[in-house]
Amino acid sequence: MHIPTSSALNEARGKFKLNERKCILDLQFSRGCLKIPLVRVDDKTDSSFRNMLAFEHCHNLSDGPDGYIADYVYFMDFLINTGKDVDVLIENGILINGFGDSDAVAQLFNSLTKNIWFDSACQYTDLIGELNAFYYDWWREKWVTLRRDYCNTPWVLLLLVLQLQSYFSR
Repeated sequence: MHIPTSSALNEARGKFKLNERKCILDLQFSRGCLKIPLVRVDDKTDSSFRNMLAFEHCHNLSDGPDGYIADYVYFMDFLINTGKDVDVLIENGILINGFGDSDAVAQLFNSLTKNIWFDSACQYTDLIGELNAFYYDWWREKWVTLRRDYCNTPWVLLLLVLQLQSYFSR
């Protein structure tokens, strides 16, 4: 399983909104908008998540794969790879960075999933499918490529419009 990062979704015109619910596990996606509950990252976050993962793992040994917290941590790890991904979530009011360094937050989420088994049939399977369908839409991919590679400055866009105008005025 794989989902695009938050910066890639943002580039593909995906939206991020704060989910007002208190439960961090309540992730929702509809009409190109991913709603995520508020996440505060500070000095206690790493140990809190590791303790929850250990508790969950101890109580799920007989049932097989890890549980809800592990699925959430994996989802956030997929969503956050670099400091740029963290910045997108901060700009949208989803993440509060107590570290001050976005790369440190990215490193925290990337390190949480080490030595944890990920089951592809997690609680977010449908959500991941919807995100992938949104991101890998053929027209959306072409639009993102056009914007990123050819229209990355206003001058290039102006030149393109002038070229098209002169082409059609012949």
